[in-house]
Amino acid sequence: MASGIALENAKPRAVSPFRFPPSLSSQHEEELKKRAISKEFALASGVRTAADNELRGLNFQASLPIAERKKGLQGICFPYVDLELNAESAWRIKPDTSFTMSDGSHPKYLSRIGDKVRAYYPHTTTPDLLFDPKTNVVITEGEYKALAIAEALQKTEPKRKFADIGLQGVNGGWRREKRVVPTPDGGKEKKSVGPARLIDDLQAIDWKKRTAYICFDSDIASKKHASSFKRSKYAGAWGAEFVLAELLRAQGAEVRIVEIPDNDNGEKVGADDYIAKYGQFAFLKLLWNNWTAKRDVDKALYRPNPEALVFIEARELVKVKPPRPVFVIDRLLPEGGTMIVAASPKVGKSGIALNAAKAVATGEDFWGIFPVRQGRCVYVQTEIPAWAMAERLKLMGACPTGCSLILRASSSWEATMPCFGLRNLGRIHLHPPL
Repeated sequence: MASGIALENAKPRAVSPFRFPPSLSSQHEEELKKRAISKEFALASGVRTAADNELRGLNFQASLPIAERKKGLQGICFPYVDLELNAESAWRIKPDTSFTMSDGSHPKYLSRIGDKVRAYYPHTTTPDLLFDPKTNVVITEGEYKALAIAEALQKTEPKRKFADIGLQGVNGGWRREKRVVPTPDGGKEKKSVGPARLIDDLQAIDWKKRTAYICFDSDIASKKHASSFKRSKYAGAWGAEFVLAELLRAQGAEVRIVEIPDNDNGEKVGADDYIAKYGQFAFLKLLWNNWTAKRDVDKALYRPNPEALVFIEARELVKVKPPRPVFVIDRLLPEGGTMIVAASPKVGKSGIALNAAKAVATGEDFWGIFPVRQGRCVYVQTEIPAWAMAERLKLMGACPTGCSLILRASSSWEATMPCFGLRNLGRIHLHPPL
């Protein structure tokens, strides 16, 4: 095993209709790597780069509108294995080419028409593990996340029993029966009605006294999904997670909801993203420690905006080498930034701002020390009367062109905060007297 991945619990490779053993293109290898999945682990799970003729041989083109079928259908292919038969029974692909469906949507993934919704198993999830109630189960959304979690657990917890299951989206773990119902216009249509039930693959597992971790993306707890859930416990991604958890509890499982935190910019974070950014051990700490029996909808709806504080190790900051911004006044006022001048009364705060404005307008070094980026500037003044400002400007010498003054923007100090602006380039704030 050159890869160093322990495979003693892995099942024999499932029977596949593909003519050749699985292989991956460099493009797909890189995509897997970004999601913290090694090439060796993916191949062991039967993941492959599938060519157009191979996918057409599986009748994938029937899933596409006729006008779209002339496009190449190659992409990365995930096999869904029937564990009883140890054979690939269904597939899902992520095409390399974007397709437009009849309803105008552009799906990221394609399944074959007629294939039922199934659970996805990485190669480390074996029948023995699934049917052993002492084995923990981790349920996540999507094949990439299932593979990333399975590899993280396999490498860091090789002696710990676990089974990993991927769903085809947050709604992929349960379904409702489809029945023909009448429509208001007198017609008929198929609708999902009746009580929710687990998909067949999950229904076949013995859940009694088994611990199940549901690990969906961080955006489940967004205010959008929380608001939908508040209106209906079946609505949105939060509702899908809630229904799945309740169905598993009805089967006797102890369900734990893993809460993945958002990143700094508010984008959703999946298990694979978290592992890729923070490492496998950090994810295990999150998995085993950061869980709750039930999400708090009011906590999500009314939580305050996060504090704008980011902690980083000094050594890491040096390694990152953040780029130096463009300065309007070198080392003092970055473009789009703020420079604060605070001091006791009558020590020259206004004079500093006026000299800064003059330096920028003329292009001369500020105080003869700090180079400036020449440009137009505006000085906003709300305290000093016009006659006093005129005298101060006269003492400064010849007034340059390109330097304007706003003598009184408001009668309220708090409303206007006297400042010197550089036309969206930067600004200096003068604090009230200390």
